[in-house]
Amino acid sequence: MMQIKNILKRNSFLKISSIVIAILLWIFVYFGIGIKTIDTSIFQIQFRGLNPNYDVTLDFEQVEVSFEAPANHLESLSKSISVNLDVADLKPGTYKIKPLINTPSEVSVVSFRPEFIEVTLDTIITKDFNVKALVIGNLYTGNIAGEPTITPTTVQITGPQTKIDSITQVVVEVDITDANADIFSRAKISALDEGKNHVSGVSIEPETVQVTIPVLNTDITKVLPIIPRITGVPTGRIVEIVTEPSILTVSGKVSIIKELLNLATEEISIDGVNTNIERQIKIILPTGVSSVQNITTVLVKIRIEPNSSRLFEGLNLSILNLPFHLDYVFMQSKVNVRVYGPQSILDQLQTIEIYVDVKDLGPGIYTIPIQYKDLPENTIAQSFPDEIEIQLIAIESEVQ
Repeated sequence: MMQIKNILKRNSFLKISSIVIAILLWIFVYFGIGIKTIDTSIFQIQFRGLNPNYDVTLDFEQVEVSFEAPANHLESLSKSISVNLDVADLKPGTYKIKPLINTPSEVSVVSFRPEFIEVTLDTIITKDFNVKALVIGNLYTGNIAGEPTITPTTVQITGPQTKIDSITQVVVEVDITDANADIFSRAKISALDEGKNHVSGVSIEPETVQVTIPVLNTDITKVLPIIPRITGVPTGRIVEIVTEPSILTVSGKVSIIKELLNLATEEISIDGVNTNIERQIKIILPTGVSSVQNITTVLVKIRIEPNSSRLFEGLNLSILNLPFHLDYVFMQSKVNVRVYGPQSILDQLQTIEIYVDVKDLGPGIYTIPIQYKDLPENTIAQSFPDEIEIQLIAIESEVQ
């Protein structure tokens, strides 16, 4: 019995010892040697032996690398990995090159992609180009653009030879829309290919130039109506005003002519005039404006119809706005009216309608001015008397 117990005690010691040894072994492996794990990262491509006079173009600029490394040092080891392309001794052209994955001794590469990188090498050159002004838009009507002046006239463009060779013109755009004075502009330069597309990936020195475009003002012509300046009040009615000629063609600078809508004349006074008049008067031309036909005066004909008068006797008054509960009595039932105006209008008059307005008035006696209904234009009227006395009377309702 004692022998069995001793054996069990010895086995327990062995078991505990085994567990302790296993833990110590795990710690040694993890922290000493390190458990390896697989990770994937993306790395920027670097170059070996790149000629500084070459421009390089890649179809892929990064490589995805899967690698195995100790887990406890994964981050620091990952920073030590690099991807290189060996382009030493290569001439300008296009190549398929396998990336070189450089790793520390503790790291092993599992895979990477892409497996090959297309590399294009091109010689970097510098070339002088003349700059041309590309004018956009149109000047204000009547102006002419002179020859553009560009300072400096040439620029240096640096870049890959294939791009430099594709440049067909170097331009600077200048917008002259509606300009009527000399244009001074500092504008950015653009390099264009045969299809008028901008060539990118090149540097231009300087990037901007000064462009000066002289704008020449030329005389233009314009046909304008002649408007006589009439002053005063005639005693008759103005029937018609005629100018001979009625229009005039003038010329002058754009800035002046564009503002003109008509031409005025010297004043003609018709104050108190009752008959037709004709006057040869001077046309007023603004400074810098001249008559194309050398006409400086205009004949103005003003037809004035003499005023007359007509008496309408014994006209009956009507009443307006009389409330339904009021009646009225005029102290004078008949009124005379004299109408003044052109004879042609007076001859067409059959009668004159006259009335008084009793709006908002209650019972009582009032003196109210006489008013006229639809009096013809260019006429005035005077009634005798010009006021009328009226009595408003309340209507008594009948008692049933």
